[in-house]
Amino acid sequence: EKLREEMCSERCSVEAFLQHSFGVCAVKDGSLAGWCLSEYNCAEGCEVGIEVMDGHRKRGLAVAMVSAFSQEAARRGVGRIGWLCYKTNTASSVTALSAGFEKLLEYGELLCFTEPAVQFAVNGNFSLREGKAKEAIGWYDRSIALNAPVWVYQQKAIACTALGSFAAAFDALECAIGKGFNNWGWFRSEPQLEPLRAEERWKQLF
Repeated sequence: EKLREEMCSERCSVEAFLQHSFGVCAVKDGSLAGWCLSEYNCAEGCEVGIEVMDGHRKRGLAVAMVSAFSQEAARRGVGRIGWLCYKTNTASSVTALSAGFEKLLEYGELLCFTEPAVQFAVNGNFSLREGKAKEAIGWYDRSIALNAPVWVYQQKAIACTALGSFAAAFDALECAIGKGFNNWGWFRSEPQLEPLRAEERWKQLF
């Protein structure tokens, strides 16, 4: 079912995929071990969509599938194969290079959201990731002023904790709970909230 879902990610049906796209699968003992499918097919070529299932990784299977995929592409007259991945996805880039692909360029991305509250919150996430907690809080507050989704309060709590503003962090967490957030596992496991766990208000949250 996961493979069928992937085949239909840009085609209207499995049949449409089989008619207009192509790919290879790896099977072990009757079970699907992975796949390498063509994506964004056009006159110039296609891109690679690849996944190795749990229990079959780190065995060279991805490179083997890409090799078979490239042969099938050549058989079909597909002259250009592209591979895109995030810079942080080391496993993907290593697989591409190991399979004979050449790195051509790096470029930024632009994320746009139709809801301003979400756009502000995502800007906050970028700021927080860059270590700019105070700037992140500013973005989160702008999002909250526009009826932000509940996860924004969680992120604001993390940013406040990073600044040592524990009272504000607890306020944000209480707002998240008040809006229905009840993933207690996240409260207990989120490492960036560790400084709060020795505080009396932490006990009160539970």
